[in-house]
Amino acid sequence: MKTYKFAVSLCGGWCNGKLNITAQNEEAAKEMAMNHIANKLVQVFPTLDIEYDVECENPDQVEYYSLVISVLDKYGNRIAAYEITGSDYKERLQRAQKELSREIELGLYNYYANFDKGETLRADLEVHDDATWELLRIE
Repeated sequence: MKTYKFAVSLCGGWCNGKLNITAQNEEAAKEMAMNHIANKLVQVFPTLDIEYDVECENPDQVEYYSLVISVLDKYGNRIAAYEITGSDYKERLQRAQKELSREIELGLYNYYANFDKGETLRADLEVHDDATWELLRIE
């Protein structure tokens, strides 16, 4: 399985919409993306026939996942992150994320946060583009 990133167009113009689809191959991912958009458009505009399309961006690009400890302020905003490990194997890191969450609950990483200021800790997976190391999202 691989994650493909698609740009979305509506009414013949690119709308800056992005969609990440995980599938066996690019063709299957494109079909899933098209179906997803069709379903959403029918839900929102049931009587309109809106032209839409998707285009795969960098189909050979691999996403890289970093397991991090996020420090959150009292409002839930991330103010710092400390990488624990990284890999392009998402499933392994998701299992490690659960273990890291348990360790955080046990207080093993309390030195990262100032609890007097209302800070909290959370185990996150960051998803990066391997070509630019741009942070795409936090899971």
